[in-house]
Amino acid sequence: MLYTDGLIERRGEPLSDGMSELLRVVSGAGSAEEACAQAMASLVPPEGLEDDLAVVAVENVAAPDELRLELPATPRSYRGSDISFADGCRQRAPMRSR
Repeated sequence: MLYTDGLIERRGEPLSDGMSELLRVVSGAGSAEEACAQAMASLVPPEGLEDDLAVVAVENVAAPDELRLELPATPRSYRGSDISFADGCRQRAPMRSR
């Protein structure tokens, strides 16, 4: 979770208190979205804040063993990607070794 100091910093209170409270509030979250919602609901008072606030949470999920990208075999479909048209053709029809 990334956040600006506006989420945890309160005048007259140690910064470590705000950090501890954030950890307590989000520790049971089941997702990144839930962690953000819980942080906002618990740490932002109804009247709002005087400071700016930004919160971003990233959820780490397992990736499959293989990822496939299928594009039509046209030069236009490769524009803007790191794959060249020739690379795409070789992937579909590999060269035979002699």
